[in-house]
Formats: sequence, structure tokens, C-alpha cells
Amino acid sequence: MTDALAVNGYREPQYHGRKSKPWGGGIPANLCRAKVAREPKPPLAPTARIEATPIIQPSIALRAPVVGRAITSYDDVIDAFRDRADDLEISRGEIDRLTGLADAHASMLLTKSCMKVFGPVSLPAMLAVLGLRFRIEEDPEQTERTLRRRERRMTTHAHYGHQFPPISGPVKGWLFGYPAPIAGKRKR
Repeated sequence: MTDALAVNGYREPQYHGRKSKPWGGGIPANLCRAKVAREPKPPLAPTARIEATPIIQPSIALRAPVVGRAITSYDDVIDAFRDRADDLEISRGEIDRLTGLADAHASMLLTKSCMKVFGPVSLPAMLAVLGLRFRIEEDPEQTERTLRRRERRMTTHAHYGHQFPPISGPVKGWLFGYPAPIAGKRKR
């Protein structure tokens, strides 16, 4: 190796007073990074094409139809919404886009673990996108059971009008809770 270096005019530097030589013992940097000449690799043999198996959609006959299904719990609502989305072939991301909800909100609403629950904004939006609506029907058996167990309410206690009478004149302190400023008195 020293003969090859001498031919190129390279002379190894002399270091006096040191036991070790810096830069890897005097080998030039470009020699350390030199690539080894190799024979080219043979081309790869063509691989057999793998045929994708067709995706078999679950039969709709395996589950009850969504339309006309009896709903008795929140889980039934979630199941109906999930089945309807499958029938319409709509992804959760597309439901998010069509309802205007945040990304991944529909998947959190439609999960079985109840990460989020439907509210006054998300429920009407989901019903509209899935093309569904609720219809209230009377269950005669449950109605009879409730009537047997109930305690009649007093009709004088039922108030469906305004909570407060129209305000005219000075406002009373009891209207807003105690203590409250009474109209006409100034704060000091």
C-alpha cells in the first residue's frame, strides 16, 4: 500500500511526540470514501402477479332492515345508523364531510364504545345525511304498565306558560335572586 501511495506522490505526514496519529493513521480521506468496483447485479426475475380476491359484501338478509326497525335503546340507534351507512356505502369520512362535522367525529359517534354521543347539532345532521327520520309510536304494553305504576299529578302544578310575568315598573330583587340590586337605589 505504501508503494501505491508513493507512486501518486503522497507522503505520509510525520508526527513527532504523539503516540497516535490523527485522521485514521494518515490514510487520505478520499481513499476512505472510495467505492469498490463491483459487478452489476443481475436483473430480478419477473414475479407472478397476485390476483386480488373480490370483496364479498355482507348479505343484507343477515340483519334486519333499517327502515321500520324498532328502537328501544341508544345502542339500537347506533346499530341502525351503522347499518344504514353500510347500506348506502358511505364511509365515516364522507359522513363527516356531508354533515359538516369535524374530521373523525362520525366514527366517534358511531362506535360501540360511546366515545361521543349525539347532541342537538349532530343528530339532525346525521339523520339528514343517512336519509332517516324518527317516528314516535305508542307501545300499548308499556303504556299500561306506566298507568298502573304512576302517581297522578296535580293539574294546578303544571305550568306551560311564561316562567315570569311581564316586567313593568321597577324590577324586584327576588326576580334575580338575593342579594340583587333593587331598581331605584344607587350603589355607593
